[in-house]
Amino acid sequence: TSSAPVAVEVNGPVARFSFTRSCDNKNQFTFTNTSKSMTANTTYEWDFGDESPLVSTRDAIHTYTQPGEYTVRLTIRENGTSCNSTALHTLYAFTAAFDNGVRTICRGTEITYKVLNIPAVLVDEYIWTFGDGTVVHTTQPDLPKRWETTGIFSDQLEIRYKDAAY
Repeated sequence: TSSAPVAVEVNGPVARFSFTRSCDNKNQFTFTNTSKSMTANTTYEWDFGDESPLVSTRDAIHTYTQPGEYTVRLTIRENGTSCNSTALHTLYAFTAAFDNGVRTICRGTEITYKVLNIPAVLVDEYIWTFGDGTVVHTTQPDLPKRWETTGIFSDQLEIRYKDAAY
């Protein structure tokens, strides 16, 4: 025997969000709510993972005061129902830098440039542009460089991230 079909109504919001890192303040992130099935009765709760106060706006901007790895949580609730949904993203707050440990060297000396403070999991490529015209593309955070020319040089590091949010 078979039973009669039963209708099941499925409703409620589905939490989703994206984020981008500020170009001007690398510790500031903009969070854009891309949740589905929201109504005028939907409420929002952002937890930025750093023990700061919860935020209840649809979208949010947050500045981290310490570098680190943070899990951001958006919970949306449909008032008047038991429906809620949560989305999580892990992000990294950091300030990129590099150092070679010296300011003056002798011609013919090799020194190692080191990338500082950047979670390697985020990096697609490092592009080093040295004052002597040398350009090096690498995926390694440490780069040895031998200086054969005398002078005063400015060096630059460009970082290409795997995720456009950074």
